[in-house]
Amino acid sequence: VKTSAPPHTDKQDVLVVQTQGRKRWRVYSPPDSSFNSELDPFKRGKGTDSLTLDMLKRENSELILDVTLHPGDTLFVPARFPHTTDTLDCYGDQEEDAVRSFEKKDWSMHLTIGLDSHVWNLNYNSMRTLALRSHGIHDVLLQQTAHNFDRNMDMCVGRVNRLSNNLREGLYSSVDDTMLSFHSKNDDPSSPKLAYSMEKLAFNLLSFHDRTNLECGWEDELDQSLTFDQCLQTIIQFQNVGQKIANTHQDMYVAAVKEEQMRVDEQGGWALN
Repeated sequence: VKTSAPPHTDKQDVLVVQTQGRKRWRVYSPPDSSFNSELDPFKRGKGTDSLTLDMLKRENSELILDVTLHPGDTLFVPARFPHTTDTLDCYGDQEEDAVRSFEKKDWSMHLTIGLDSHVWNLNYNSMRTLALRSHGIHDVLLQQTAHNFDRNMDMCVGRVNRLSNNLREGLYSSVDDTMLSFHSKNDDPSSPKLAYSMEKLAFNLLSFHDRTNLECGWEDELDQSLTFDQCLQTIIQFQNVGQKIANTHQDMYVAAVKEEQMRVDEQGGWALN
């Protein structure tokens, strides 16, 4: 085999930590999704989609990083960025005529930490869909009326992938860090800082929506446009949902730490065994 993991994309931003041995990573720029608009760019190379290096080249994806990780090295791979791994040439510093016997110490292992913003639909594309759905406005990216809400929030297929690259990148950009970084127990809901952050998000959402209508030929359909207040209402709704998700994850991690501490106190614990 030429690769241990064929080219694919993930719906998560991932942080890779090499813990043992070596591993070669090749990371590519996102393919131009207009070539295969019915394929979700967050799920390429998975399921029935066979993604190859030749296909990446045809879809204008370029190699941007080719690196071999050693123990202690870290690598960040954003969602939608195709990547592939192998261990074939990781020990090229050995003499060519030397007989190489691979033992347990040569095993390649890494830890992957996933950042789930797109898994939880915390991006402008999903936020725009929610705004239109909530206010009964037709979505020009869909071939259906505003009252047919069969579309899943996380679908990134079809007309959205045929928008201009700049607009598409904006719609697919994550908003979770902006929404949650200023939302804590010590925040005053009426503070100027909080109000500015939410208004900025609302303006971005409105701009992305208007640009989408423009590119799809609906710029003159005033009844199909969102208002700033509607965008702001959606931001508040998204913020509340995002905070609930963050709180749930926090409770899960705290419970796991407590469980491990209890096992340690009982002379056990998976971290020690």
